[in-house]
Amino acid sequence: MRQATTVCQVILCLILVGCGTPTSFIESERAGSNIEIDPDQIQGSIDDPGTPGDERNGTDDPGAFGPNGPIGGNPDTSPDGPIASNPDSIPDGGTNNPDEGPFDPDVVVPENPPGDGTNTTVVSLNFNGETQRLFSSSSYNTGERFAVEQIVMQPKIQTTTLNLNQTTRELVKDSATQGSNSLMQSDLFNQIQEDKKLDILIVVDNSGSMAEEQVNLASKLAPLLSVVNDTDWRIAVNTTDASDPCIKTVINKADANTDQKFFDAVNDGIAGAGNEQGILRAVQGLQAQCLNSSWVRDDSHLAVLIVSDEDNCSNGGCTGSEINNASYLTNYLSSQRALGTSAKVYGLVWHPSQDASQCSTGYHQANIYAQAIESSNGTWGSICDSDYSQTLSAISNDLSSSLNTQFALSSTPDMEQIKVY
Repeated sequence: MRQATTVCQVILCLILVGCGTPTSFIESERAGSNIEIDPDQIQGSIDDPGTPGDERNGTDDPGAFGPNGPIGGNPDTSPDGPIASNPDSIPDGGTNNPDEGPFDPDVVVPENPPGDGTNTTVVSLNFNGETQRLFSSSSYNTGERFAVEQIVMQPKIQTTTLNLNQTTRELVKDSATQGSNSLMQSDLFNQIQEDKKLDILIVVDNSGSMAEEQVNLASKLAPLLSVVNDTDWRIAVNTTDASDPCIKTVINKADANTDQKFFDAVNDGIAGAGNEQGILRAVQGLQAQCLNSSWVRDDSHLAVLIVSDEDNCSNGGCTGSEINNASYLTNYLSSQRALGTSAKVYGLVWHPSQDASQCSTGYHQANIYAQAIESSNGTWGSICDSDYSQTLSAISNDLSSSLNTQFALSSTPDMEQIKVY
């Protein structure tokens, strides 16, 4: 609960000047409250140059400013005047005694109130139902023909009580957790290509229709390494014949006569089985179970290049086993590296997007091989091209991009929290 206290003090001033007989009044700043002086109650006229009894001409006629006039009355001789200075003689409640009632607005100024020119009284007036006490003093000057009345409103303390209710609100609590429950993991990568390890497996179809294609590829080691030659590369070669060793040759960058070794490994002959199994042989070559130790290095980028004029199982018709599906190869790569970044499949094949007129030396479109290529974001070229240099250069460029801009993280990151420095 709060209490507000208001103190009001109003000074009201009335100046009566001889200017005819309009009604003169004093109006309080409080709405609807005023004091009126009716000129008819004033005996005589301010504009009258002098009537009998006026103090100015020595007559006894009760002029407005005569010694017995309503404004100039002597408090000693006009005890019953409405503005008399004697507070005990104010009739009908016009007293300045606050206990005797409000000012009577119907009091008529006596015709001949005696006085000496100055009256002081206390009157109690009622403004909008509230009693205000006024100290009133009146004076006039007969020479200047004006009268002044000043009323000072006594300060009144008005007490106002405001009842305020505090609104009770339900307590609301918001809980927040800062940070993450994830573990902090840092992986460091080197973008200097010289320090990158690149392991490439080439699976060559050695069936009876592949003589020209083997020769075309055997002399193209340079285009294959054109953009990645400054990496720490390693190349392994095997065939599509499931009865051949899982790996026939491994060529290291530091080896002597790398071009010749590559030529001999790719140009293996055409005595292999006609039921090509490139998917199975790719996985066997990466696992290298036929070797004492795997040729694939733990921190290398992996690339598989399949070279064939037919599809897996010759026409893609082998069914009933997962080893004949493209997913058999891509699933294995995913278990070893990040498929599509640090592990990809490439191809020199008769791609399904080519019609027969575009690959006249092909025997079957490579639908299964194409699935493995596309699933790993690899690239391909036509086995029917007379020169594989352009396709091999494109593969080299794609490998370089993966080595320098794509890095496999050790665990799956929270993408909102990952930072690269």
